[in-house]
Amino acid sequence: MINLKTDIQNTFKYFEGSPVLRENDREYVLEGKLHCCVAGYEELYDIFNVAIAVPFIFPRQLPTVVEKDQRIQRKVEYHMDGKGRCCLGTETALYDYMQIHKITSFCQFLEQVVIMFFFQVKYFLANGHWIETPEAHYTQGRIDSYKRIFGLSEGDLKKIVSMKFKRYAKCLCNSNRRFDKCHGKYIPLEQIQKDFKEMGKHWK
Repeated sequence: MINLKTDIQNTFKYFEGSPVLRENDREYVLEGKLHCCVAGYEELYDIFNVAIAVPFIFPRQLPTVVEKDQRIQRKVEYHMDGKGRCCLGTETALYDYMQIHKITSFCQFLEQVVIMFFFQVKYFLANGHWIETPEAHYTQGRIDSYKRIFGLSEGDLKKIVSMKFKRYAKCLCNSNRRFDKCHGKYIPLEQIQKDFKEMGKHWK
């Protein structure tokens, strides 16, 4: 299996010139001008100056993407926060997307998640609507993603989030399998627990 650093270096072809790759005690940081182009939409081609932090434990922990030049307004409606971080989706929804599309490498993540994010924003700016309706922001986005991924009603979700969820509990999808043998194979328990805490505060 290819190591993460080599995997990241394999994405240099998507950047203009020579991107910079450095590391700290917990992650690699890839910085450079990213070519963003999707087949069939060549008129929306653009280049974005980005910094992508890739945790050493990827894909069990997800990358963070920052658009450095403020080409995209730092507003919620553009799926950007005030520091230029891109909202690629709720973490749990991203883990589910990666499972469905068999994304196991950073190179695939860059192609299918990061570049697609910038394409979606460009499409929105050009046409006034999203090519695919994005999920809601913040806690509501988490609620919506749990309802979709696990087939839960909002009422059921309200009851579940008040409980302490453990690795050996039955999966939220009602498969009667343990979480660690079902959705827990690709969604970290720590992410579920974090989401439960946030959604629990929302419903207090």
